[in-house]
Amino acid sequence: MRKSFGVFVLATVVPGALLVVGPAQAAPSSGPYASVASSHVLSVRAAKKKYVKTKLAVSVTGVPRGSTARLKVTGPKFSKRITRSTTLSKLTPGTYRVAAVTVPAAGGKAVPSRTSVKIKVKAKKTVRVKIVYRFVANPPPTKVIPRVPIAAGGAHSCALLPAGTVKCWGYNGYGELGNGTTTDNTTPVLVSGISTATAISTGNAHTCALLSNGSVKCWGNNGNGVLGNGTVTETSTPVAVSGISTAIAITADYTHSCALLSGGTVKCWGSNYYGQLGNATTTNSLIPVSVSGISTATAIGAGDTHTCALLSGGSVKCWGNNEDGQLGNDTVMATSTPVAVSGISTATAITTGGNHSCALLSGGTVKCWGLNLSGQLGNGTVTTTSTPVAVSGISTAIAITAGDTHSCALQFGGTIQCWGKNEFGQLGNTTTTTTSTPVFVSGISTATAISAGRHHTCALLTGGTLIKCWGNNGYGRLGNGTTTDSPAPVSVSG
Repeated sequence: MRKSFGVFVLATVVPGALLVVGPAQAAPSSGPYASVASSHVLSVRAAKKKYVKTKLAVSVTGVPRGSTARLKVTGPKFSKRITRSTTLSKLTPGTYRVAAVTVPAAGGKAVPSRTSVKIKVKAKKTVRVKIVYRFVANPPPTKVIPRVPIAAGGAHSCALLPAGTVKCWGYNGYGELGNGTTTDNTTPVLVSGISTATAISTGNAHTCALLSNGSVKCWGNNGNGVLGNGTVTETSTPVAVSGISTAIAITADYTHSCALLSGGTVKCWGSNYYGQLGNATTTNSLIPVSVSGISTATAIGAGDTHTCALLSGGSVKCWGNNEDGQLGNDTVMATSTPVAVSGISTATAITTGGNHSCALLSGGTVKCWGLNLSGQLGNGTVTTTSTPVAVSGISTAIAITAGDTHSCALQFGGTIQCWGKNEFGQLGNTTTTTTSTPVFVSGISTATAISAGRHHTCALLTGGTLIKCWGNNGYGRLGNGTTTDSPAPVSVSG
């Protein structure tokens, strides 16, 4: 990810003074969210006067929401904290230091540029100096998977609560809400028997939860064995997936489900018609089977009939259906074993949609591949491609998600941009106009997580308790107590 902001030093200096702004010095601290200390030196020299009067205004612009910037001026027998501006009177000639300490809210460390500006002032004037910073993503931690707090599915949605419980809302014809009934709900209901969940994933008509002990439970439709309990019997309450005890991430979609295990291997279960289970066969499995040749996975994503895994070195491998090039290997041939996605070597996250896939790269850009009839690849065209193409205008993404025919990116700072099909308003820009380039979701500026369903999208906002959804609201999947579609975000009740 990459985010720029500037510290502006404005100084009005009396004639004959010399203003020197020295190179900024970076001193990032350790840890995933590093502080940055940068110093800008002002050397004030007076010709014949003992004192000079300098008006110094320092402002910080473009700091991401949630970040802080602390400013201070020090010099000969002088120390003053600066807010937006201050007047420094009767300065003793000497060297003064303007220090700016910026603490990013999340996602990396700020590194100031090492530029030096030296200006000799001959007449009274205002000098503007801009020091630019950029955020550089820290290397992703190996096999440390963050909590997944929201999940939008086919016609239902779910949220992971801080206590480890789960609530779901929307369509419940197969029991995918997990509350022991098959009654639809337009507001969240509590999933039965789940109290230690650390992640959730929603398929078309089923749901799965990763528990703190590494096991997985699923509920809802069980066609082709997508619940992984050795049967094809649907259930409206959670059942344990067979043989999974060391999972650290899960994914579920239309016909199958998968779990990433602590050692970097992957197991999948359910339909295998296109080889989406990755075990070198096309035989359905009611219990988990190991994906061939995957041992260093750090993230996984299940599409309608294909699957992808992010590997520890930043490459991506996919398997299953490839009729639209969603495996990204420059062919349209299905495969029941993983193949490498062409040209991807710095990925930090992946997501899979209906028949397309996307990868978030270390610099904050996004590339997608596969079906593009609705512009879901975001490159300004509707041309389907079997190799990755860059999403237009995205350079500060920190998370991505893909629905059936649309995609979204969470930006550093909390805004969201979406692209692709928009017939139900799933792009959230108050229209129903499909677009092949990213548009901003209306009114969202503090998002911390996103999830795209088949024709709707949800976001978790700062604080972890407010969820907003938009798009198709059939069966109440937006969770606001109605079944009215919304092209703008609405708050989930409760």
